[in-house]
Amino acid sequence: MTTLRFVLLAVLLFAGPLQAQTPASAEPSGHPYFVLSDRYVDGCRIAALLPDRSDIVILTPEFASAKDPAVSFDGETILFAGKKNKEDSWSLWRMDRDGSNKRILPTGLRDCVSPLYVGALFHLNDPAPADRIVFVSADHGWRNENGLGAAYSLYV
Repeated sequence: MTTLRFVLLAVLLFAGPLQAQTPASAEPSGHPYFVLSDRYVDGCRIAALLPDRSDIVILTPEFASAKDPAVSFDGETILFAGKKNKEDSWSLWRMDRDGSNKRILPTGLRDCVSPLYVGALFHLNDPAPADRIVFVSADHGWRNENGLGAAYSLYV
């Protein structure tokens, strides 16, 4: 049953605006090139349709915006990019699969988005494998090749 719940949670977990229109705070870049920051607007939520309920449960109601959920391999935790307040920078967060126990991940960077669980790293002298996540950030301030937006870098 645990595997079934994990599969359902992983398949039915989604993030996106609750309204069809773009929030007033988001202005399209107006250029033909894709800019990653165009995806990150206020008003997004992470929700789940759990197998024992018939309604959708909002897992991040206290956030100004939350996106990019990534379910852990065991189905117990979810990584996501979130902003508690509109003026906050995008940060990485982790929560339990039911939306409880939310905690910010200390990356030392601002504007962190697109977190993803990757395989654990294990060296011969390690007592146990070390979990790894990958994410992107534009905290360094570089511009992309077109000069039209931030250049995002990959971090582990």
